[in-house]
Amino acid sequence: MAIQRIKLAHIDYKSSLQGSYDKTFGKTKDRLRLKRFPEPDTTDFIKERMVPKLLERVQRTLTKDTILVCMPRKEGKLAPNVLPIKYTKLLSDIHNIPHIDLSDYLRVIQERSARGSYSAGERADNPFRISFNDTDTKQELLDKLSNKKILLVDDVITTGETSVVMATFLKETVPNIEIQGAHALAVVNNSGPTPRDIMRITEKLNAHLPKIDPNRIREDVHLALGSFTRKKAMRFEIGIKDLATAIMKYYDIKKDISKIQNGLGTSISEPVANKRANGINQLKETSTTYKHRRH
Repeated sequence: MAIQRIKLAHIDYKSSLQGSYDKTFGKTKDRLRLKRFPEPDTTDFIKERMVPKLLERVQRTLTKDTILVCMPRKEGKLAPNVLPIKYTKLLSDIHNIPHIDLSDYLRVIQERSARGSYSAGERADNPFRISFNDTDTKQELLDKLSNKKILLVDDVITTGETSVVMATFLKETVPNIEIQGAHALAVVNNSGPTPRDIMRITEKLNAHLPKIDPNRIREDVHLALGSFTRKKAMRFEIGIKDLATAIMKYYDIKKDISKIQNGLGTSISEPVANKRANGINQLKETSTTYKHRRH
């Protein structure tokens, strides 16, 4: 089956639209999850962070026909994360606008959290698996979101990869959908990489790889990192230290673009069950190729 080529969706991570992040957020979330998100502790935790200034910023971003779209819960071993939908419902009530929960329509599987995966080599063995629950729910979602403006809502944004993958999936699946941005109760480093960040990373790579056209490097860097948060770009940049690491990082970029595009193409054209059955050999081949390239 031919994999369709997909343009990654650009997500706006305006710092003015995001909640603040501190060490207590992750620790409290983990504690609540271990207890399976008890009430009223879970709602109280969310409301404590819904400060007036944040709500005012969200209000200025919304239009009268915006729909709040809650990011779907990933299937896994841990208790399902209910923070996104609880937060989405609270925003919907406060601003008096409709909302939907993508978990009612989609299944999303990822074996491990994306938070620690900053290279294509790691993510090659940890792709997203997205599919509709069934034909009826697919049509219902298309009816609700076609020709609509939406704001994606999550509890926390780290690398931004989950938002980009979901936005790209929706844009490839739902006709004429307009994604106004991504909003979260908390964001680790509240912005995407700046043009200066992209240029600095390009210059570092080009210094070690002078035979590659710098314009080509800049385009690849922007495509691979431009839609994610600044933290992801900075973590990537730290690893560029010499010729060997520059080659590896540039290889990561090329594989990153290819794997995300191929993974999204597969997500849109294959059901989850088939991908689980058919994807093992592909992942092994990718991992083997990556290891050989390293040595």
